[in-house]
Amino acid sequence: FALWSEEQDLTLNLTAFPDASSIYELNNNILEKFLNYECHRVISRSKINSKPLDNIDLKNEDIDFLKIDTEGAELEILKGSKKYLGKSILGLELEVQFINRTIGSPIFSDIDNFLRPFGYQLMTLYKQSWIRKNNVWNINSNPQIIWADAVYIMNEENLISKISKIDKKSRESTILKLMAICLVYGFYDYCISILNKLEKNNLLVNDLKYYSDIIKSNVRSNIFIISLNLLRFIFSLILILFILFLWTKRRSVFSFFKSSAASLFHSLYSIF
Repeated sequence: FALWSEEQDLTLNLTAFPDASSIYELNNNILEKFLNYECHRVISRSKINSKPLDNIDLKNEDIDFLKIDTEGAELEILKGSKKYLGKSILGLELEVQFINRTIGSPIFSDIDNFLRPFGYQLMTLYKQSWIRKNNVWNINSNPQIIWADAVYIMNEENLISKISKIDKKSRESTILKLMAICLVYGFYDYCISILNKLEKNNLLVNDLKYYSDIIKSNVRSNIFIISLNLLRFIFSLILILFILFLWTKRRSVFSFFKSSAASLFHSLYSIF
């Protein structure tokens, strides 16, 4: 079954590029303007049942982090998850739209306005931009932003309030989960800020240095990151030299080369 705001029968529009499939009808008037329009061609439709997350028996397990990428259905899924929003869920990663790729689906502002009353704040956007069919662009171009993966985390006030209301064992677990999320997404400064506030409110189970050392030991140096990316890039060049022996894997090799080059130059760009 699919997750939704309520139990009902839905129709899933299956597209030529499977990842673009959606419960919502695709908005051809918008999509046909862009180079990747053909990816969104609907090739079939399928019936599917839906349930809200709140109605699913998780056997008393809480949800710590929620990741949703459902081509426009994100808000409906959130509406069916109110048992966990603002309570156990410390953070979310959601796909958000800035144009109506699908007819009637919510855009970024709708999702942002829904989440903020639950105590979540936007931390970062992993943006995707598309080029129009005229294909006029260069490296200085700014194609229109179409969608992004938005990462939210519970704000400081709500985190402090949540942690202050739970027992010592649950408090330790919650703090470590929060630290894990922050390490995955690189929210190092935010995590340290939270830890400092928890210490001031006498809410830390261990001393501040214990938690700070965990964070700092997992934050690799810039030199290490660049060196690792350089080695990956060199390895990708070696693979390209052997492409004749790896001809059946050429697409994978070139994809690896491009991602390695992007990682290396992005890390160098970030330094400067």
